[in-house]
Amino acid sequence: MISPLEAFLIILVIFILIIFFKPDAILKFAKSLGELRREMKKGEKEAEEKE
Repeated sequence: MISPLEAFLIILVIFILIIFFKPDAILKFAKSLGELRREMKKGEKEAEEKE
């Protein structure tokens, strides 16, 4: 279990990263992650159909 101080530091680091990278960059990253997940699911379905 992480201590409250560690949790606070993690949140602080994430907040600094958000400011540093700007929201539009984070949105692009989230979109690319979503697309990656979709592609992986498609690949799994195709692999199941081939078997």
